[in-house]
Amino acid sequence: AFSALEGAEAEVASTTEAMHRLRDRAGATREQSARDLARLRNQFEAVVRRILGDRASADLKLDHNGLQLSLQLGGDQTSPGIESMKIIAFDLAVLCQSIEGHTSLPAFLVHDSPREADLGLSLYHPVFDLARELERSGPVGNEAPFQYIVTTTTMPPAFARQEPILRLTLHGAPKESRLFKTDL
Repeated sequence: AFSALEGAEAEVASTTEAMHRLRDRAGATREQSARDLARLRNQFEAVVRRILGDRASADLKLDHNGLQLSLQLGGDQTSPGIESMKIIAFDLAVLCQSIEGHTSLPAFLVHDSPREADLGLSLYHPVFDLARELERSGPVGNEAPFQYIVTTTTMPPAFARQEPILRLTLHGAPKESRLFKTDL
C-alpha cells in the first residue's frame, strides 16, 4: 500500500507541474493576444483617422460575440456609409498588420465594389489615397509589399485610372468584355 501511495503522490506532483506549465503558457498566450489586439486597435484607429480626419476616432473590442467595431465622427455614427467604412477600415488595418509581418495572413486584400456599399466619394477616394500612401512607404525601388484589388463601377480618383494601378477594365456586355469572356 505504501508503494501505491508513493506512486499516487508522484503522479499528483507530475500533474501539478504540468498544470502549472499549462497555466503559464495560457497566461503568456493571453498576454500576447492582448498585445496583438492593442496593436490592431491602434492600427484601426490610425486608418480611420487617415481616411476621415483627426476628428474621427475608432475602437474595437473583443467580447463573447466576436470583434465589435465602433467609429465616432462627432458622436457614434451608424449610417450605412459609416458601417461600410468600419469594415473597409478594419480590412485595411489587418492588411497593414500583414505588411508589417504581425499576422500569418498574406498582404492581399480584395474589396468588391466598396463605393456601392453606400460610401460617398468623400469616403471612397481617401481609401485609394491610403493605398497609394502604403505603396509609397514600401522599400524604395521595389514593388509594393501588398496587393490590394478594388472592383468598382464608380470612377476611381484620376491617379488610379491608368497603369500600373489600373490593371483591367471589364464591362457587362458584350460577353468578350467580361472577366471570363463568357456567360456563366
